[in-house]
Amino acid sequence: MKKTQKELDDDLKNSEKLPGAKKRVQANQQTLSALIPRLENLETRVTKIEGKLYDGDLKKLVDDQTGKVSMNIMEDISRGFGRFVANDENK
Repeated sequence: MKKTQKELDDDLKNSEKLPGAKKRVQANQQTLSALIPRLENLETRVTKIEGKLYDGDLKKLVDDQTGKVSMNIMEDISRGFGRFVANDENK
């Protein structure tokens, strides 16, 4: 426990040496604060446009969107499993 405490204290001392970290965090927070409302408005507008594309047929919209999301998930899973395939060329 004391070892962990010492490591944390050392890390804290080292972090104080980082110049401008606080300024970068504050700048990123300001950027996100400005972007989040705009992204939410954009999402609302895109949803309305998608609704119009299907002539108000919610079933078509849901079917299309679930198909796209399912395809994205399947592609991500196959990419994820690729990490576990051994590369014989590096041996």
